[in-house]
Order: sequence, then structure tokens, then C-alpha cells
Amino acid sequence: MDVYTEGPAASATGQESLLEILPRPFGRKVTSRMLAAARQAQRLAVEVGEGDRPLSSFGQPGQASPNATELEALSLLGGPDHDVYQVRFSQSPLVPGSREPTRLKITPGQQRILGEAANFLRTKQPRAGITIIGLVVRLFRAGKYGKGEVVIQGVDDDTGDARRLRVELDESDYNLAVKAHATGLEVTATGDLDIRGTRRSLRRLTSFSVLPGIGDD
Repeated sequence: MDVYTEGPAASATGQESLLEILPRPFGRKVTSRMLAAARQAQRLAVEVGEGDRPLSSFGQPGQASPNATELEALSLLGGPDHDVYQVRFSQSPLVPGSREPTRLKITPGQQRILGEAANFLRTKQPRAGITIIGLVVRLFRAGKYGKGEVVIQGVDDDTGDARRLRVELDESDYNLAVKAHATGLEVTATGDLDIRGTRRSLRRLTSFSVLPGIGDD
């Protein structure tokens, strides 16, 4: 569904019209993205429901691949009883080259699979570029010098949930983590989330730093 703005423009008679509705490309991009994600989500839900593909197929990368938030929204539109619903995507008829509206019918079974897929992406699927902010609650290093491993307890920007993540640090960052642990300061780390059973780790770190406390410069 497109978003429109109002503004004056010259009419065919040379006079200014009082109103002109102009399409905003961003609105069309949002609609196209939502339609592509919903179509892909429904297609995968059908294939998973028929046993043709595993639930992990929702985690495969792709331009139209739905994320966990989109999957959860599609799974909840039918209400707690997962009633059948239809979602309609349309463009304004004023937009040049507009297409006929597209309707997707989401069944109860598909809604349940979409909900399971959203949970899978948030709890079991490795993801890149995750940032966690929290306290260092555990430190381990085999020797007095060198790299070490820490456990950060905090909130990640992927789900907003509180969790503990293991992070392997080089010597300089590990020493920063030791100071943060001693002073009670929070740290932030960004890397790729790796999930193996109940063990969650951040690997291939792109950044690690200690957040200043209140009153610090």
C-alpha cells in the first residue's frame, strides 16, 4: 500500500491545481517487501507442512526471506485460535503501472508453522552481527597472559531477551573485561551468534568495548 503526499502542481490549463497526490517510492518498497516476505513465508509453511522441507528452511538466506518478527506477526493475525484470515496487498490505482491486489489466505496449520519458524530463528538459528550489552559475570584464562573467555549476561539486540553469551577475547580485550568485571561496568560486544545445544557464543567479533559509568568522562 503506497503512501501519498499532497502538494500544488500546474494543471493542463496552466492554472495550479489545489491538490495533487504524489506516490512515494518508499511506500511502494515497503509494500513490495511485505508481499515478498509473506509469499515466501506461506510457500515455506506449505512445504514444511507437507513434509517436503524441514523447519530449518526458514533460516536460509535470501532477499525475500522473512525474519522472525515478520513470521511472528503472520502467525498471530488469526488470533489465539488461529482462525483462517486473508491479507490483501494493493497499490493505489493512481500509481502508473499499478497491479491488481494480491490476496493471501493463511490457514490455521500455516499459522502454527509460522509461529514455530519464528521461534526457531530466535532460539536455534545462528545469526550474524548480533550485539549484546551487559555485565561480565565469568572469566576464564588458561594462563596469566594471552586470550581468554568471558561470559556476558545482558540483552542482545536481536531478540531483546536477557541471556548469557560466551565470548572469546584476545589479550587486550580480555584485560578490559577483567577491569569491567572488577568495577561493575557494562561491556558491549558484536559478533556472530553461534548456537550449539544450550551453549550460546559470539564468534568472529567485530567490536568489544567497556561502557563508561555514570560520571565518567
